[in-house]
Amino acid sequence: MTTPTVVIVDDHALFRSGVRAELDGLVEVAGDAGSVEEGVRLILEAKPDVVLLDVHMPGGGGVEVIRRVAETAPAVIRQIRTPASAPRQSRLRPARGALSSGPVLGGRGG
Repeated sequence: MTTPTVVIVDDHALFRSGVRAELDGLVEVAGDAGSVEEGVRLILEAKPDVVLLDVHMPGGGGVEVIRRVAETAPAVIRQIRTPASAPRQSRLRPARGALSSGPVLGGRGG
């Protein structure tokens, strides 16, 4: 069984560092990025199994990252999951518009 690869994209360095520390030894962190541009580049290069992506970042946030990656390499994005704590419609509408195919799921699987 291969170890899953993860990319962390968040504009808060302290958050990225903490998540990286928590994941250490559980998964392979392929890298982390602090901006939309860095996140897109890293995701396209690393093609990770999972991306932990901040929705609220300058430059368009997570939806912009998804849009740019989907434009360049649509096969990289297979599924989008959002936190159950966010209002369902507000968290899914932009992601659906950014992703031409594949499921967009809420935090509880639907």
